[in-house]
Amino acid sequence: MAFTKTPRTLEFDNQVLTLSQWSEALGIPLITIRKRLARELPTSEVLQVKQDPPQDPNRSILVTHNGVSCPIRQHAMQAGLDPDMVFLRLQRGADLTEALSRPTRDYNRKLSYAGQDLTISQWAHRLGISASCIYQRISSGKTIPEALKEEG
Repeated sequence: MAFTKTPRTLEFDNQVLTLSQWSEALGIPLITIRKRLARELPTSEVLQVKQDPPQDPNRSILVTHNGVSCPIRQHAMQAGLDPDMVFLRLQRGADLTEALSRPTRDYNRKLSYAGQDLTISQWAHRLGISASCIYQRISSGKTIPEALKEEG
């Protein structure tokens, strides 16, 4: 004798359907219905279709930047930036040009020696040693002139 499990049913608004049928009818993932049942929510909440949060009306306003009028989100995408970051910059008081700009900071550490300011990679290339060698020398406590000595 084979054991067959009968599908679980729910009754709501005088309708009795299986969980799969409720899932298809309402567009709620089956796992969501099961998790809500596990939390022992009332049937009305188990089968409640959640509404998307309302969109911020400011996000769809057309703005003109560099002669092109389109939503801020589209400007951000064209600039290769995360739209949420652009909105955050605007909320913090940046104007549109600043919000759509990329940072210009140079993250490479520069060392000044013999009247020259070069990055560690540039010093390594010039001296014929690896950049990691210079990093190790500096982290071991050597001065910049000692760290930039050629091996030999």
